Amino acid sequence: MKRIISAMMSVLFVFCAFSILSGCTGESEGGDDTTASSGKTPAEEKGNVMYVSADAEEGGDGSAEKPFSTIIEARDGIRGIKQGEGLPDGGITVLISGGTYRITEPIELLAEDSGEKGKQITYKALDGAEVVIDGGVQLKGELFEPANEEFKSRLLSDEAKSKLLQIDLSAAGCYDLDYVESYGWGGAIIYKNIQELYADGKRQRIAQWPNFGEPYASSVVVKRDTYDHPDGYTLRANYLEIPEGRAAAWEGDNILICGLFANDWETALTGSTWNGVDVENNLLMTCSSLNPTPDYGFNEGRPYYVFNIPADLDVPGEYFWDSSNNMLYYYPTGDVNEMEITFSQIKEYLIHGTDLSYVSFDGLTFKHSRGSGITCGLSGENNVPTKGIEVTNCTFTELGGCALVLHDVVDTKVDSNEFYELGCAGIEVTNQNFADRHPSNNYIQNNLVHDWAQYYPTENPGITARGMGFYIGHNELYNAPHTGILFMCGDSIVECNIIHDTSWMSGDAGAIYNGGSWARTGNVIRYNYIYNVRFEYNGLKANGLYLDDQLPGQVVYGNTIKNTGGTGISVSGGKNCIVTGNVLIDMPSVPININDNGITFQAESTKYSPEYPGYWGSVHNMDYTGEFIRDMYPELTLINEVVYYSGDIDDPGSQSYEKFENNIVYGIEERSEIISPDEIGVKGYEKMTIDGVVLAGGQGHLFGSIRNNMIYEIDPGFEKIGKVDDALSPDSQVYRDFYNFEPIPYETIGIQERSAK
Repeated sequence: MKRIISAMMSVLFVFCAFSILSGCTGESEGGDDTTASSGKTPAEEKGNVMYVSADAEEGGDGSAEKPFSTIIEARDGIRGIKQGEGLPDGGITVLISGGTYRITEPIELLAEDSGEKGKQITYKALDGAEVVIDGGVQLKGELFEPANEEFKSRLLSDEAKSKLLQIDLSAAGCYDLDYVESYGWGGAIIYKNIQELYADGKRQRIAQWPNFGEPYASSVVVKRDTYDHPDGYTLRANYLEIPEGRAAAWEGDNILICGLFANDWETALTGSTWNGVDVENNLLMTCSSLNPTPDYGFNEGRPYYVFNIPADLDVPGEYFWDSSNNMLYYYPTGDVNEMEITFSQIKEYLIHGTDLSYVSFDGLTFKHSRGSGITCGLSGENNVPTKGIEVTNCTFTELGGCALVLHDVVDTKVDSNEFYELGCAGIEVTNQNFADRHPSNNYIQNNLVHDWAQYYPTENPGITARGMGFYIGHNELYNAPHTGILFMCGDSIVECNIIHDTSWMSGDAGAIYNGGSWARTGNVIRYNYIYNVRFEYNGLKANGLYLDDQLPGQVVYGNTIKNTGGTGISVSGGKNCIVTGNVLIDMPSVPININDNGITFQAESTKYSPEYPGYWGSVHNMDYTGEFIRDMYPELTLINEVVYYSGDIDDPGSQSYEKFENNIVYGIEERSEIISPDEIGVKGYEKMTIDGVVLAGGQGHLFGSIRNNMIYEIDPGFEKIGKVDDALSPDSQVYRDFYNFEPIPYETIGIQERSAK
């Protein structure tokens, strides 16, 4: 026991030393691209510059006098230089003048378009100008006309009938249109490539019921059966009750149904069947060739909505696309002649990099792709990660998919960007090299991410990171239906982020989430400010900081968490987790949760097997008994092939060697009975309070340390410091009660100085 605790504290010391060198500064390793003396990039200092102008004529040479007219021309010009004398010292900067650069096909960057270490290729806005890479088609006001009477007769709202307009998308220049593709977790349908209409920068909505912003309906499964489809296969069917009168209005429509039918973390989309509306009984049959049923089935009383229904085109901002004649019907929010109305045309991404390294994008705006703004990945011809991708000072908005996707990358920086008005996720950066524990040195910092997951509400975080050695710091995220930061990482730092008003649609989530793998150990989560994570539906609740599914070896300290619907900090069965010096405000009955997943419902996954099922799959290719693991990751040495189901401290499924100390709670909605450690005696208490912090279930009280936590009945001294409204003041009572309570650097939390575009 003493050896394990000693090794664990050594790991904590290493991370704390790293924090002094690189933490809470927002500065990534690897230096800056600018020279301190002049503010110019090395490329500009050496004259290695190309120019692009939206007003230029084709055939330019890239000089200031005869700029290229497109980014493609600049890319091809760089290819010519590389094929000739090669990249010059300092690399090449492509300076792009202000304007909107409309593209009708993605900009493809291949391995031959890469820079080299010390010779970065940078695509940059000129002198802070607004440069927009736009994949949409503008719908001119004069092309709209009053909707035809036949279509208007299908609407339920007389007000909408009087204001409904139509536009021929083919005449407007839109083509290659489709609805949805099957993709995602648990058989869910992601809204990939769905038609997207924007008016004055705001996403408009496909006609739906209930309307967007109203409470979802609650499904009632009337019966379940199977039927034979005319195309020769059998489907399972579930029936939902719908309001009287709507069944007749919906009959014959290609209705799509989206909801949390089984799990509160799984959005599924299904369709109505070819005979899907039972008018007589006001029932909607859910299943179709698109997706017969969600993988996890249907449960009663679950939230859902239906869309793609002309009858319910009834509020401003809704539209319906008739695929049979490519006609768009729109209930505008204002005068279409005075609005900027855009239909997304590019299907998958605006810029796509394959095997691309040492390329930067600086100060650019990306709009109107039904998929992503930028994606980078490997071709599959080699397994060497790409390096040195940098995305700084950019804006990603009015996009349908995940805005920025960088797969299999190292030494990458995503810094000082803004992401908003997104159909799916914000940032996704991955490098899944867990076996040798080699850090990826990927930095995600100073980004503002808000109003995302507007179409696909779950499993689409604001920031997603997967791999070893990430830095995720000083970001601000808000206004989204599910997780803020999903970091499926090891040996990473998540610090000084502000996350608020998230998970307002789904429970079993967290503002910050990690879990599901024994290999994701060695993380430090500190100095984050989390508030207003209040989803609660039929007992499903969202958490502040969620360490799920036996996640081991996490160090959690100095976080301030306020007003969560579920637990403030949840530790779900992992070993060697240290939770100290956190401040929890306005909590429900369980500010800190400890449970024993590994010996209860997940116990089977902890049993060793040569086929490595369950959690063994995450460590089977690691030498988890070796000297390096023993010294740096002692929790993994407890994951052995012999001991299981013993219920003792070294059982792979036991939540052991935990430390919950010096945590502060102010404001609890429901207090449980106070129980001292001596009174516990046995495992499995449903709810208990030990030394002042309410805990739920688990073995932490048996195999770890829970002490010196405190619940304050009166305000111990809070004030606004920096961007935190509920910071402990320097003269707080807490510092008098706890001589070793580490001050939280509130003034450093949140986005640091954002670079000028």
